[in-house]
Amino acid sequence: IPTNEEIVLKEFMVPENLTTGIDFEKDLDVALNNSLSAKLAVNKVDYASAEKIVARSSLLPQIDAFGTYGTSKESHHYDNSFDNAEWRGGVSVKWDVFSFGSTIDQYSV
Repeated sequence: IPTNEEIVLKEFMVPENLTTGIDFEKDLDVALNNSLSAKLAVNKVDYASAEKIVARSSLLPQIDAFGTYGTSKESHHYDNSFDNAEWRGGVSVKWDVFSFGSTIDQYSV
């Protein structure tokens, strides 16, 4: 609306028989707690907090552990049996140390 436009407000009446069965307090409570919009808002807040946790995890090291048992190694024997089987395992650590804080901006967002 342009600022130089003149606005005229007129009073209007709602017939009382149309509003007699309405409990405005109850409707307001339902709208704030059980409406689709309210439930979507709660889900969006939960989703945002989960995204915050995921964003923070990108700043931390990623650790993988593995373990195997068997005869998967290269062998000079023709008989690969459980007699010459062995356990192998380890831990793999990956951490983007040299990002120099560039990921902290993504976490802040």
